[in-house]
Amino acid sequence: ARRRLEATENLSDIGSDIQMATRDLDIRGAGDILGADQSGFINEIGYEMYQKILAEAIQEMRDTDFEEVSMADNSGLLQRECILETDIDALFPTDYVNSVSERMSLYKELDSIRDLDKLEVFRKKVVDIFGPMPRQTEELMQTVPLRMLASKLYFEKIILRKGSFAGHFIGNANSKFYQSDEFGKILTFLQLNHPQVQLKEINNKLVLLIGKTPTIKSAMHWLTKMDLFCNQNPS
Repeated sequence: ARRRLEATENLSDIGSDIQMATRDLDIRGAGDILGADQSGFINEIGYEMYQKILAEAIQEMRDTDFEEVSMADNSGLLQRECILETDIDALFPTDYVNSVSERMSLYKELDSIRDLDKLEVFRKKVVDIFGPMPRQTEELMQTVPLRMLASKLYFEKIILRKGSFAGHFIGNANSKFYQSDEFGKILTFLQLNHPQVQLKEINNKLVLLIGKTPTIKSAMHWLTKMDLFCNQNPS
């Protein structure tokens, strides 16, 4: 994504279309992106997942290398999809779903779910086909409601590593979120639950830190608790 953005910046003159297409082909590799003849891993993950990964990479760059542009373009109170990074085993094990293509298909279908009812339908389908879910797959199922709830609470990224939770709020310090009633309620929640949860500024960004969260379920417990508090306490 970085190389493609650099190419866009360097080849912005009128008449640079051919050079841009050639440079893109060099970066991405030859292949028909919408057809069967693919290069790299796009044939495995599919075009939609490829676009999603690319969008997440670009957004991460906007929040770091192009922060000034991001701030100018994201001054409103916006909710966007939350990125989850974790070292917790949340997956379809190979001994549960043997086929690589079936696993990739299940991952893509799960990633597209934005509704808890659809998640339950998906769960029943998987159990019907492959049998009772192992612990790793149960954890994977929990990532969908976790990301949905995190996005609702204006987290851009959740990091679950080494048994600890780090929730990164909107990176734009000028966002209307920080002047909103929602943020005020979150601050009140944190004050009432100290020292279990802490709010710290890391690299000029506000990060919610929670210890002893070894599972997706334990992270869900805290976000659900925060969400209920915010909804039950009118401004």
